[in-house]
Amino acid sequence: MRISKKTKSLLVGAVMVLTLSSIVGCSSQEKASYTNVDGKQTEEMISSKDDLLLIDVRPSEEYKTGYIENSINIPYDEIEKRMDEIADYKDKTIVLYCNTGNKSEKNAKLLANNGFKHVYNATDGVKEYDYKLIK
Repeated sequence: MRISKKTKSLLVGAVMVLTLSSIVGCSSQEKASYTNVDGKQTEEMISSKDDLLLIDVRPSEEYKTGYIENSINIPYDEIEKRMDEIADYKDKTIVLYCNTGNKSEKNAKLLANNGFKHVYNATDGVKEYDYKLIK
């Protein structure tokens, strides 16, 4: 049985397409991500979600001067070694804040890259938005 050049070309093309599609399908993974929210959105989330973890990433001394109600303090430079403390929140909502949104954003990215699925960064920190702080 002879296979024509045209049939060979079609078969080779089909095999290539199938091979490439399987490679692309196997390598596409969900990209770890977090969401930036402004001060108003942060307040809305805090007031509407019961099962939310609110993390203040400022140094402990700054946290003690005033913090958002129901937040916990895990300073920016400690969050990586203290992830086991918040492991129960991998599939729950976590909101991080600081003074300006910069350090909390770095920690939000770190959590997202470590499998936390619903991570939010308050881009308006306590120096930029008039949050009701507990003193």
